[in-house]
Amino acid sequence: MALNERPGLFSGIKYNRQAWYVVDPTTAEGAIRSAEAWRLRWAPTNTRKGTRVLARILGWTIIVIGIAVGSILGSLVLQVVPSAYFGAICLGLGGFIGGGLLGLKLYSRIVPRHVPNGPKVAGVIPLVDELRDWERANEVPTADLWALNLSLTQVQQVRSVFEGWGPWHEDGISEYPTWALENVVEPVLRTELADRQRELAVIAARAGFQIPDSVTAPPLSFSRLDDD
Repeated sequence: MALNERPGLFSGIKYNRQAWYVVDPTTAEGAIRSAEAWRLRWAPTNTRKGTRVLARILGWTIIVIGIAVGSILGSLVLQVVPSAYFGAICLGLGGFIGGGLLGLKLYSRIVPRHVPNGPKVAGVIPLVDELRDWERANEVPTADLWALNLSLTQVQQVRSVFEGWGPWHEDGISEYPTWALENVVEPVLRTELADRQRELAVIAARAGFQIPDSVTAPPLSFSRLDDD
């Protein structure tokens, strides 16, 4: 479903990637000014597609030139000193590395990848996929959309922390502090997840949102722990 911009919900571009964002309705700056400040902060990270393509072409051209120069110098060294294979290889590698570094330097100059110094814009978070595709996203008040989006984000973050630090990793690394994870971290995360899910259920019921099973289902690491 196509979303419509309104105060508190806007489309923004960050590092050349478009996404939707929700603004905290309680921010002192107001929804419209917060959106403008966010766009102003991230504007330097965005570059036109044509500029990005040109930067890639120039970068790869410099890399190819570096390889060619290194190969030519290596060949000249072998012609003068036929036994200097090591020196020729070093020149070839030097040309490749030097060209690569110069190419990356040029690309980073044309296509910036860092946020310039400036105040961080508080109260602006990405709209989660579940709400971006929700058919009633354009109908509910932005305050309810913010509360629902924030609650969904918190539930997903708690789930991701447990899955990332839980004791049942597929790689079987035994260096993890298993006792602390099972007896300290796990109970805290279980309680936090249950609290966040209950809060989400209340907010979702108020907004008329059907919570997806992927959000309410226990994380895989929980299931593994319960099955043992």
